[in-house]
Amino acid sequence: MDEPLGGMGMPIKVMVGDKPIYLCCKGCIKKIQAEPAKYLAKIHGNGMQNSGQPTATTMAKITVSTSTQADAAAIAAQKTCPVMDEPLGGMGTPIKVMVGDKPIYLCCKGCIKKIQAEPAKYLAMVYGSSNQASVPAGTEQVREGIFKVVSADAPFIGAQKKCPVMDEPLDAMGGPYKVNADGKAIYICCPGCAKKIAAEPQKWLAVLKSQGVDAPMIR
Repeated sequence: MDEPLGGMGMPIKVMVGDKPIYLCCKGCIKKIQAEPAKYLAKIHGNGMQNSGQPTATTMAKITVSTSTQADAAAIAAQKTCPVMDEPLGGMGTPIKVMVGDKPIYLCCKGCIKKIQAEPAKYLAMVYGSSNQASVPAGTEQVREGIFKVVSADAPFIGAQKKCPVMDEPLDAMGGPYKVNADGKAIYICCPGCAKKIAAEPQKWLAVLKSQGVDAPMIR
């Protein structure tokens, strides 16, 4: 509800695994039960698996600041707020949101929550398909052509959510892992799925596209 805890009586404590989430009222409990991973990510931030890899629910580090004169050229290039589609500067000094190492400029503070909720979506909107958001190829191989993910992959893992081959959460079988599909990164739940991606990369990219997921380029 984004309400102060205690404003509607004694806060409710919900345990998701070993992590607590505090709610303003009993009416919020069903939301947590329906999407526990979503709310864990919002409250506890960049959670890591024991292996040190980002889980499917982690997000890239997001920082917020007011833009300065040094941002003028980037603001002029972006032109409009991706959330409100309003000219940047039309509602005061633009807000600068860093998603990992990429800036997104917003027309006002009211748009920040949208970026925090769906960073990969807005990265794609700002940087476009021709200059699409990208991730490093990876250096630590699990098997040939299968790489461990790094922090830069986190927003795209969060956007993809499930393995396109198994239709399972990306962290369900020890993943996520990353494979190269014709120059784009597809995240999988286990190394066993890599052969199917390698055999028909465009098929699985199309599956992701049908789910509203635009796989990032590999640089």
